Amino acid sequence: MTEYYDLLNRQLRSYIYDKKWPSLTSIQKASIKHIYSTTNNLILEAPTARGKTEAAFLPCISKVDDFKAGIRIIYISPLIALINDQFKRINEMCDDLEIKITSWHSESNTQAKKKILENPEGILLITPESLEAFLCLRSDRAYKFFKNVDYIIIDELHSFLSGNRSIALRSVLTRLLRYTDNNPRMIGLSATIGMRNYDIAKSYFINQRSTNILVDKYKNTLENVIFYEQAEHINEKILEKILEVSKKGSVLIFPNTRKLVEEISVSIKKIIKNKNLDIKVFAHHSFVSKQKRLKIEEFAKSIGQGNFIICASSTLELGIDIGALDYVIMYNSCFTTLSFAQRLGRSGRKSHINKLVQILTNPWDLLQSLAITDLYENGEFSKLEVVNKPYDVFSHQILAYLLENNGINKVDFANLRRKLPVFSNITYEESLKILKHLIENKYIEDIGNEYIVGLNVEKLLSMGYFYNQFISKDSYKVTEGKNSIGSLNKSTDVKVGENIYLAGSIWEITNINDRKKEILVKKAPEGKSPRFSSNEGIDISDDIREKMLDILNNKDKYIKDEKIRAVLEDINLTIKNNKYYFLNDDDTEKLVTFRSTKVNRTLALIFNYLSKSNKFNISETEGAVYGKDLYKILSLAINNKLNEEKFISYLEKNPLLVQAYLSTNKYMNLIPFDLKVKYLINNKIDLDKAYEYLMTNYKNKSEEICK
Repeated sequence: MTEYYDLLNRQLRSYIYDKKWPSLTSIQKASIKHIYSTTNNLILEAPTARGKTEAAFLPCISKVDDFKAGIRIIYISPLIALINDQFKRINEMCDDLEIKITSWHSESNTQAKKKILENPEGILLITPESLEAFLCLRSDRAYKFFKNVDYIIIDELHSFLSGNRSIALRSVLTRLLRYTDNNPRMIGLSATIGMRNYDIAKSYFINQRSTNILVDKYKNTLENVIFYEQAEHINEKILEKILEVSKKGSVLIFPNTRKLVEEISVSIKKIIKNKNLDIKVFAHHSFVSKQKRLKIEEFAKSIGQGNFIICASSTLELGIDIGALDYVIMYNSCFTTLSFAQRLGRSGRKSHINKLVQILTNPWDLLQSLAITDLYENGEFSKLEVVNKPYDVFSHQILAYLLENNGINKVDFANLRRKLPVFSNITYEESLKILKHLIENKYIEDIGNEYIVGLNVEKLLSMGYFYNQFISKDSYKVTEGKNSIGSLNKSTDVKVGENIYLAGSIWEITNINDRKKEILVKKAPEGKSPRFSSNEGIDISDDIREKMLDILNNKDKYIKDEKIRAVLEDINLTIKNNKYYFLNDDDTEKLVTFRSTKVNRTLALIFNYLSKSNKFNISETEGAVYGKDLYKILSLAINNKLNEEKFISYLEKNPLLVQAYLSTNKYMNLIPFDLKVKYLINNKIDLDKAYEYLMTNYKNKSEEICK
């Protein structure tokens, strides 16, 4: 430890000594060495509880010469809750160093923000959206605020490697660098990136520095129990299994929907009450009030070992500290190996044993879960999909750039794609199309030699809507007296007299105030889970589906449990292999491809094009394409390959279809329709892989596919 320990300044060495650290972890040693011996960016990949936060902050704090000379370190987090959690951790580290730590997000203390604006110093903890808002609204103060930044630390980096939020943050970071004098080094932290994504991660930082990836290969022991109970709904056997696990210690349950979070929480509470057991149960998701979520996190962290159940959505998938949990239960399969690893990492912080119970309720979920578990155990994380030509985010960033700079002259606009390299693959001609669309729709105004923001940007700026990439539906606050319970979207099942589940309890709706957007409730004995708004489901990757087929064809190699083998054998009995896998279903003809969601989506579109209908769709449960006359249209598709031009023409004639596929992209209204079609072709479908699938499985083109 001494070699790396001695590199740190005296105050930090005293901190480590006073805290009685037995040693530095391997990732902390490697990080200290690289921060001191190179000028490169770093990405630190290490399992949960290996000290990644300290690995980044210890050497960065140690190397900064004067924290009074402005903001010196910026920490960016995907979650406000994670910022609040890390604030305490970093503040403790800096307690004796007289370093000012400031949180800056939508829920931060207003006075603290005012103080740091007047006298910028120390370490700033901020979300991407708040950083965007700062540049747009306070660009006149940005140079004074950011000029002395030396380090930018990005937590949970894997969550920023794909999707629109990823692109927006990269653009914001590029804009931020214009206000810095020192070309700050960037450091990414993650428990799960995966070797296949190292190239994406290394290219993430656009600051003219090389990037090194440091990997802590330590892995906890995995104890994996699979409990299979075929059921359409949560039943007594499933609840008894959850109860059995909870009697052994603390449990975090991950269903895949908020609806299931509520149903499991309420159902298990009833059983615990009837049996007079001392086990607390909590529901944790984004529609539960901030105050309640914080209490749950603090309870879990403070109680230590004990018997309690937290049922959560992906809100607890990232690295919020909720202490040393004993068990993780996954209720039905998650969708990616990265998500699996993140969920699993919430257990075993002290024991170094990840205790996992997987509850699977249908054969296909069982098969998918087995595939993801096998890929995880072999370190095979799925390749992330990077957005190709993100026209919508580019349009949004044009407006953000105009707000930040109070307009832009026409010469500079022509060079904007070079100034924001994340958009460099968008052509100049495409940028002019976007510009024309924004002017026509009054988002931009042309005033001679300059472009400024137009009237309609005002609507986007209301209530902070503009600064993020999230689609937020109109929600009502749910309260019992003065207590905030959470929020709900106004829908048909939310009306006075109805009983609903929320925050793991049952409530009767007593009043709805549309003017205040408030729903008043009181305790009730029975009810049901309301509908929660949700984004489009996550695409399943090719490697997961191909592994599912491999397991199905080689059950003896993968599966030792006789009951599980029998369930998989039932799948074999329900599908028949006639060059392709067809599912025997009395109601619907289904083609099970064992290929990605993107390939299946493309096949469904091809079939709809050829049949001049919209009757073909996909089922993510089985990974299938289904629709009437499937066998006939499959033969037609094999013998009539569509080129991209025909496909574009088809989509252009079906604007509602295009809109449906792009409905989760917040700023698609900022681009013209022909670019929406291009975006769909570039990102949502894959003609080459779809036809590769069709032709690989077809041995004789002249032969009909027979039912």
